[in-house]
Amino acid sequence: MVLELRISFQSDWHVGTGSSESGGLDRLIARDHQGFPYIPAKTLVGILRDASEEFTSALGDKWPQWTDLLFGSQSSLLGGSTKTPPQPASLRVRPAYLPASIRKAVLESPHKNALRKAFTLSRSSTAINPKTGTA
Repeated sequence: MVLELRISFQSDWHVGTGSSESGGLDRLIARDHQGFPYIPAKTLVGILRDASEEFTSALGDKWPQWTDLLFGSQSSLLGGSTKTPPQPASLRVRPAYLPASIRKAVLESPHKNALRKAFTLSRSSTAINPKTGTA
């Protein structure tokens, strides 16, 4: 069975790469091969797993097993036992991309570079000293 999720952000958000740019931003935005911002599958799994853990723990002792069924068990939480391998996930998650219609319209525009940049806004809240690399 395939389920399609529609993701909508109600305020500012950030999905970073974990890398930085010398003398500039310290959290670069995750972009796909065409330069559009996207949400990697691993990030989505983490968000969904966290929500599942919160929800199932509120329901009682028998429900947390559903999180492990969907997302797999976490070996670090199994007490380090090598006798019991982690349970594999039954849920498969793909990265979240902008809709194809939007991507196509931007890529066909003579202003595609400016339009791709318009999807994101970088805000600086701390100045970085270019000589020392410190705030």
